[in-house]
Order: sequence, then structure tokens, then C-alpha cells
Amino acid sequence: NADGFVISYEDTIDGFLAKENMLLTDSYKVGDIIKACLISITSLGKYFKLFVSRTCDNMLISLFYDEIPEVTDGVVRIKSIARIPGIRSKIAVETLTQTVDPIGACLGIKSIRLQSIIDELGGEYIDVVLWSNDVVKFIINVFFPLPLMSLVLDDTRKEVDLVVKKENLSQIIGKNGQNIKLSSILVG
Repeated sequence: NADGFVISYEDTIDGFLAKENMLLTDSYKVGDIIKACLISITSLGKYFKLFVSRTCDNMLISLFYDEIPEVTDGVVRIKSIARIPGIRSKIAVETLTQTVDPIGACLGIKSIRLQSIIDELGGEYIDVVLWSNDVVKFIINVFFPLPLMSLVLDDTRKEVDLVVKKENLSQIIGKNGQNIKLSSILVG
């Protein structure tokens, strides 16, 4: 219907994917298999109605668990996420072992692992960033490979002042301010 899609699973469960919980690129027809995250359940006697979403942060996290064995096994951990559904996301990862490159594990050979997640999300661009407990180092990682000329952190106000070369300013800000907004959310 105009408000979304009814999803059927076997005979006793119906789900609903509302338009506001869909990506702009999503379109479905009868028989399509849909990957989505469960956001709520309503009991209707012996029947249940599931409400699902493809725009919640857990959708991206779930895809990382599905597609990246090192995440599934706990060798690579997701530490932080920032998302504008269907457009762009940033996800920070770490590993507790020196033998695994967490970014390389998420990308896979020729970026095939990450590409399968991007494809599932309708082309949503995803930056994978190396997590650090050192906030300054983490901020540098978030903007890598763009060079930061200086970085001043004000812990009490939870603010960061960045100085960058003029030729890098538009990339730091990003289209419609997306990069700086997502970076700010990712860092907290």
C-alpha cells in the first residue's frame, strides 16, 4: 500500500515495512526477499505483526555481522556508527589482536565484503575507520587520508577545532555537510 509493504513469513507472522523505514532506493515486488531489522512486535492473539526497518543503525551493523566473519567471530569489533540511511555511513572498528587488520577484514579482497553491504543498502557509501581510545588519534583516523593542519580539543565543551588546507575544506565538510556531520556523530 502507499504507507509501506506487508511482509509475510510462513502463515502466522506478518511484518510491515513502513515507507519511512525504507531506503530511497528500495522497491519491491511480490516474492522478493527483504533484509530488514526488527524494531517492534505486536501480538494479535495467536498471530504476530512484526515492524521492520532498513534505515536503523542496526541494519548496517547486522550486515557487517552477516558479511564479515571476523566481526561475527568477535575478532573485529564495531565501536561506533554514524549513518544517513541510503546515502552515507561511517563505522569505527577495532581488533584486540595484532594479526588482523580490522579495516582490511571489513573491506575484504578487492573490497568485495564491503561492496556486498553497499549493494544491499542501495549504494550507500560506507567509510570504515580505525577506532582509537585516544580521541585526538581517533579524529585523525576519521578524516584520513585528508591531512589536518591542527586539531584543538576542548573536552569540557565537547568541541574540536580543526584547521585544514583550503583545498581540503570541501572534502572535510562533504556534500551537504554529510562528512562533518557523520564524523561528529562518530566521534561523539
